[in-house]
Amino acid sequence: MFARAREKARQSTCLSNTKQLVLGILMYAEDYSECLPMSRSWSTPGNATETGWTTLVAPYLKNTQIFKCPSATAVAVNYGSSCHSSYSAMARNAGRAIGDIYYPSEMYVIMCGLTTYTHPPENCWPGVCGCTAWNLTFRHNDGTNVGYCDGHAKWLQANNLYQNTRLWRNVP
Repeated sequence: MFARAREKARQSTCLSNTKQLVLGILMYAEDYSECLPMSRSWSTPGNATETGWTTLVAPYLKNTQIFKCPSATAVAVNYGSSCHSSYSAMARNAGRAIGDIYYPSEMYVIMCGLTTYTHPPENCWPGVCGCTAWNLTFRHNDGTNVGYCDGHAKWLQANNLYQNTRLWRNVP
């Protein structure tokens, strides 16, 4: 009973972190032609390094400790590189103009997950990048906290997350 209550408190803190991160992402977008940041950092031979959302959004936040979910014990707070944040940004929204999103109140931009980027099920290549569908860990009472493109954040139960295709599909 007490463990569930403690987890509920951590879930609330995580939801606050999610909301603050979404607002940081939207402030970044406001300064960069209404475009969302890239979802993760990477580089390829002969090409410039692409900088991911955690590095780009950090200047808009007062406290970078919010990159770590209070329920994630193994994740280090290192926002300068990929795969070191408790929160996943949507790969399909990377660099997208906010005005091009048909349903910003239904499409997520970030969620409490496993890595700094998230693959929807049909965009996952486990043999290539080692990812799993969604790259999510449901840390909070069989659900996760989700931040949306319009700036709001809420908790979603795991099975509701998979059923709502507007979370990741930008179709009218």
